[in-house]
Amino acid sequence: MFDKEINEIPEYEMVPGTVQLVDVTGTLEVEKNGDKSNIILQPPPSKNINDPLRWSKRKRRIQFFLLFIWSFLQSSTSNFTGPLYDAFVEALDVTYQDISNTAALCFTGLGLGVIIIQPCAAKYGKRVVYLTCTLIAIIGCIVGGTGKNLALLYIFNFLSGLGASPVDSIAEVSANDLHFQHERSTALSVIIMALYFGSVRKTF
Repeated sequence: MFDKEINEIPEYEMVPGTVQLVDVTGTLEVEKNGDKSNIILQPPPSKNINDPLRWSKRKRRIQFFLLFIWSFLQSSTSNFTGPLYDAFVEALDVTYQDISNTAALCFTGLGLGVIIIQPCAAKYGKRVVYLTCTLIAIIGCIVGGTGKNLALLYIFNFLSGLGASPVDSIAEVSANDLHFQHERSTALSVIIMALYFGSVRKTF
């Protein structure tokens, strides 16, 4: 009885916006996640040699690990002044409002950066954006590490926010690019964890 009912299940259309991730019957001629797996690789790897989904699993894992470390470090350096308010107020002879303004500049850099880097990444590629923002962050850290007045602290916070802006947009896209559909939820969670770990580190 059950066999008859299963054989008579009619064809159905996929709901728009969804993908089939599991070959339940094992009869689909599609690329799968291993010889004995019934998980369908979505999206299927293209013929483009630059497609990350064509890389070996080991290479994709290494690239994702580097993305995790980059996101963690950028999150750590941006607006790290929070736990150091007292020290800055005493060392620079300024008010708490002045130090709070530096944090505002950091978030201004983050906001402006997100607006700028998205079209730049689409036109010139994510690699250019990552390298440029890393250089901006390094310059900002040098300014902040050697600065001895409030003006340089302002510059540091703005540059660090601008340099860290990809962590709020491009990093998540890169995580998706490196993984198949059934892996993306975990990958995105790990990247978000890197951002929160970087933020938590700033409190110590």
